[in-house]
Order: sequence, then C-alpha cells, then structure tokens
Amino acid sequence: MLHGLAVMSATYFLLQLGQDPAAKPPGKESGKDQAASAGKVDPDRKVSQKKTGRPGELTQEEEDKIDQIIREFIMHDLGVRPSQKAVDRLRDLGPEAIPALVRGINYSATLSHSCPVTVLASKLDGLIRTCEDPFVLSFIRTEIGAGLKRNKYAGLLTKLKVQTSLRATELQRLQQEAWKKDPNRSLGDSFGKPGNQDQ
Repeated sequence: MLHGLAVMSATYFLLQLGQDPAAKPPGKESGKDQAASAGKVDPDRKVSQKKTGRPGELTQEEEDKIDQIIREFIMHDLGVRPSQKAVDRLRDLGPEAIPALVRGINYSATLSHSCPVTVLASKLDGLIRTCEDPFVLSFIRTEIGAGLKRNKYAGLLTKLKVQTSLRATELQRLQQEAWKKDPNRSLGDSFGKPGNQDQ
C-alpha cells in the first residue's frame, strides 16, 4: 500500500512538471536530435564540474538537466521506471548538483517510500564532507527540510544539517592552520574563496 502511494505521488509530481509518466525514458528515443527538437533536456550532456554548489552558478539548462537526472532516479527507485543508467547518472553528479539534490530530498521526504530520500541524502552527505565553501554549507543547512512538516524523515534531515555544521567547523580549523603557516595568506586564498560569503 505504501509503495502504491509513493508511486501515485511520484506520478503526480511528474504531471505537475508537465511530463508524461508513460513516456519513454531518455536515451530510448531514436536520436538526440529528436529530443532536442522536442524541447527536451538531454541528460547525457555533461555539466561543467568546476562548480562549488552555490545557487545560481549553473545556467537554467544545466539546472534542468540535473533536476531531470534526480527525477529519473526517483522513478527508478520507486520501481516506476527502472533504469541502471539513472543510478549511474546520479552517482556521477558532483558539487554542481547540490541545489538540485536539496530540492530532490525535500520532495522525496514527502513520499511514503523511504528509499529515494535515503539514497539522495547519502549522496548529499558525501558532497557536504568534501565541500570547501562555507556559503554552500549554510545554504544546505537553511534549505534542507524548509517548508516541510515534521515527518518520519526528520531525523535524517537533521543529520544532514548537523553534518554541515561539523564541516563548517572543520573548514574554520583548516583555515586557521593555513594562516599560521602563512601569516600573509589573504582572504581570497581561504577556504570558500573568494571570501564573499554574503552573496
């Protein structure tokens, strides 16, 4: 029953986004040109990896591409549209996907099926642990669970928030150690460069 509700919620999610749940998954079309002519985002088109995860770094097309990757993974994990390719694409995402992952986690936390939110949270946790931008950590801490009523995933979301605080403390320690080694180190050379965290 819970699985059925999750499938129904996910299907509604796709309909709200203007997608046909029964449509063929990306990659099954006759060619990329056909997808482009239909105005669809090509999920195989790579996004630049040289990003920190700050909101606004990507173009709208890049944001849409990552959102689509996460939606396809949720459909896979719910059993609606199984696809190993969806799993591979999610695994390959880097820091540039942080804002989209936050959105995906907040959405999947409203589902009765626990697998999507658990896997997405694990993916985000790994990115948090290697994040070097305090602004990004603050963004995650503020946006995770925003607007959601307390539910059975509250503990999982709280753990992500705690992890951002732990990482921020670690960055501060590393920064202080770097300054001790090089007193002339400028703010622009610090973690979270260029040092303007109030953007």
